[in-house]
Amino acid sequence: MLQTAQVMVTQFADSGVLSTLQAAVTDMPDNMGNIQATVQAGMENFQQSEPPQDIPIVPGQVDSLMTSQDLINYLTPLPYRDVVDFYMKEMPANGWEKSDDGIIMEENCMLFFEKDDRQVMIAIISGDEGGKTQVTITQN
Repeated sequence: MLQTAQVMVTQFADSGVLSTLQAAVTDMPDNMGNIQATVQAGMENFQQSEPPQDIPIVPGQVDSLMTSQDLINYLTPLPYRDVVDFYMKEMPANGWEKSDDGIIMEENCMLFFEKDDRQVMIAIISGDEGGKTQVTITQN
């Protein structure tokens, strides 16, 4: 799983996101709480574009949405568990197959899916009390 995550992260070498995401991935699952800050710090050099049509974004309000063909990052007021359930249902509905057991913990998770020659890693992090759920999706 760690190797898959690191391969996916290398796709961002030119954008400046690599060093910040790799630090978070290397320490997983112990460092899941730091992924949000790490990803946000690496977004300074990010070029926004349309995300792939077959990777869904939760319905309703989303904040701080950043998208490209390889990365989707946003916040949602939906509860953590609802977001996990959404991706566990909607990714297969969009032709993705679950490729690994992933890590699903009480307040954060990593989900892995495959489709054709593509791989997706979805990190979902519960917000603090009253906070928003963080979703980061990387693809290679």
